[in-house]
Amino acid sequence: MFETKEEIIEVATEHVHDEGTALTRRQLRLYVFPYDISIAIGEHAYCTPRESGHPWEEYENVELAIFAPCGDSDNMAMLGSSDIYKLFGEDVAQHAEGWSLDREEEGGYSLFDQSSVMPYISWDDVLQVVNAVKRHTPEAKDQI
Repeated sequence: MFETKEEIIEVATEHVHDEGTALTRRQLRLYVFPYDISIAIGEHAYCTPRESGHPWEEYENVELAIFAPCGDSDNMAMLGSSDIYKLFGEDVAQHAEGWSLDREEEGGYSLFDQSSVMPYISWDDVLQVVNAVKRHTPEAKDQI
């Protein structure tokens, strides 16, 4: 389990999305079999500060998303808040955009089930989410 944000930053792979001359979005990808956790910062991410150019440690809040394998392919799909709730519980799902246990459906379509990021999430909450995902991996279940 991770105890500090520095541990996550150290083991994750960083990707930089360069949109012109300014680096506008940086992303950490942390693979927790079979899930891929994305942590994003920059002017196009839901983070504080919402600008590029700072070291990871200077961001108070970041954007997080959880991806899961999509069928039998190598593709990954962003999980929606209902999937996050079913897989990892309410403690994790409550961070997802649009989360609500009291959701209402309009015309048979629920916004609750759409792909969902976790916007402006603190590093303490990142640790809680990442560790919850780690506890639900097949390896962790085999050790119980």
